[in-house]
Order: sequence, then structure tokens, then C-alpha cells
Amino acid sequence: MTGAVERLRRGSIPLLVGALLGFICGYFAAGGGRPNAAATAAPADPNLLSDLAAAYRNRGEFKRAIGLFEKARAADPDHWQSLLNLVLINAFDTRDAGAARRHFAELKRRYPEVPNLDRIEKQIASLPGGAV
Repeated sequence: MTGAVERLRRGSIPLLVGALLGFICGYFAAGGGRPNAAATAAPADPNLLSDLAAAYRNRGEFKRAIGLFEKARAADPDHWQSLLNLVLINAFDTRDAGAARRHFAELKRRYPEVPNLDRIEKQIASLPGGAV
């Protein structure tokens, strides 16, 4: 208990509490803890769609994530983050060599400055039928 009191006195706990409250407020402002509510509020925002897709990817809901990444790309064809995520989810999660190759070819052609393209290319090549 003494250590906690000392940290409180020095100010580290209020900073942690402030950061946590900031996260919670942002979370609820973006849909009240309901991801689809945020997407409904701004259905064509590629950043929001891509972030929501990443959340579904983290939950293992890959088909839903892919659909949202594709929706983000339709909303903004220059949204490189959703294109990169389509490559990653197909190469590492669903292991869909065809989709990974297709998206990777576009990513490499349009955005050669994206880091770790060689590592991603090796992953795709390691998939059955994945030679790039």
C-alpha cells in the first residue's frame, strides 16, 4: 500500500487514470462500445472502416474484416492502409495466396515505400500456390 500511495503522491497514478479515461471517452464517442454504431455514423470514412476492420481481424472475424477493408478501399481507392491490411490478412491469417498475391502486386506497384515488402513477399511465396 505504501508504494501505491507514493506513486499517487508523485503523480503517476493520476496520469494513468487520465489516459484510461481518455481511452474510454474516445471508445464510447466512437459508437458507445458498439463498433457498428460508429460505422453507421460515418459509413464512407475509410479510416474508420479500416480501424473497425482491424478490430474484427483481431477478433478472428476475417471475412468481416476483409469486407470492411474492401469497403474502405471503395470509399477511397488511395487508402493504402486498407490495401496493406488486405495483403496482411490474406497472407498471414486466411492464407489465401491468390488474394494475397493480387493485393500485394497493387501495393508494391503503387506504394513501394511501404516497409517490409520483402518479408511480406516471402510469406506469400511460402503459401501453397503463393509464388509472387
